[in-house]
Amino acid sequence: MNDLSDDADTSPPLSEADINQVANSVESAPALPTSPALGSFLSRVFNPPNTSNDILRALDDMTIPPQAMEKLQPLFAEIGLNLEKDFVTDPFNHTKTRSYTAAKGKDIGVVVLLHLPGWVLQTSDAIGFLTNAIANIRDRHGRIISLNVDRPAFGYRTFLQSVSDREANNWMFVPWGDVEEALSGQTPIHKVFSISLSGPPASKQPAVAPPRYLQLEKADIDAIVEIFVAETLVDPNFFAGLVAASDWPNPLKVKANAGPRGNAEDTARFLLNLLVLWNRYDFKHPHGGDTYLGQLLLRLLDSFGSPSQTFAEIIVKYRLVNDANDLQIAKDKLPGRN
Repeated sequence: MNDLSDDADTSPPLSEADINQVANSVESAPALPTSPALGSFLSRVFNPPNTSNDILRALDDMTIPPQAMEKLQPLFAEIGLNLEKDFVTDPFNHTKTRSYTAAKGKDIGVVVLLHLPGWVLQTSDAIGFLTNAIANIRDRHGRIISLNVDRPAFGYRTFLQSVSDREANNWMFVPWGDVEEALSGQTPIHKVFSISLSGPPASKQPAVAPPRYLQLEKADIDAIVEIFVAETLVDPNFFAGLVAASDWPNPLKVKANAGPRGNAEDTARFLLNLLVLWNRYDFKHPHGGDTYLGQLLLRLLDSFGSPSQTFAEIIVKYRLVNDANDLQIAKDKLPGRN
């Protein structure tokens, strides 16, 4: 079991007598005195923490637990961010505050880091309470994690997208499996938490700066997916070929190759989401500042015929490349340019 688990059970183990008593208690006989271990067990089974009051209490402290904080702090320090405890005022009661963790840096600014218990993220009933809890910090970039939780309940994705309603902020849930990749050194911490590091010196300022965080419209994502799926009918190894021919860093290639297989649409959406998450090449790279998605679509412009116009429109619409020559290549593919 992961040593960072907040769900670790520290209660004493149930004895054979306790187990027998559980079976006997199911019958309609009067309640019998219980041992401390059995009492703790029955409380967790029959009284799970999911009431409104339980949720509100859980949201009072949204800081990263000490055992995880100890491991994450040095990694954030490497990118110029310090993890600090901060407070947010309740929007309806200005005398009440809630605590959370903030990643603060001179060049990068502030990123809100919230840790929520796993059971909170497994019930969509908590979304309304969470909306109020972050009301006064939703204008900052926010990341939500939970020890050993890789996927929250239905509704959280839509909720976080609704919070990310302006270019000034971006909120997302970060799977714990991805956090563990950072802890093991497999993936850089800024990639896992999708934190854009400081840009190049002023003398090397790109002609066109890509957006800090990619937020593609659903229709544009669907258009790319449709083209990719159609290509797999011609070339079953299409996705493997994209990864093999790329100049992506090895950790990104590994994650791309580990995506779902068997359903072309699932593979396409996984790859697009991954490229959007990783966002941009490091500035020391020859394509420094360009988005991974932009360079991929640019590379495919001469390979797809008429669908290339769709790729070109998306590159230009979202400014996915920053080099003036590359941007002009995309513009030349727009309808009416030839």
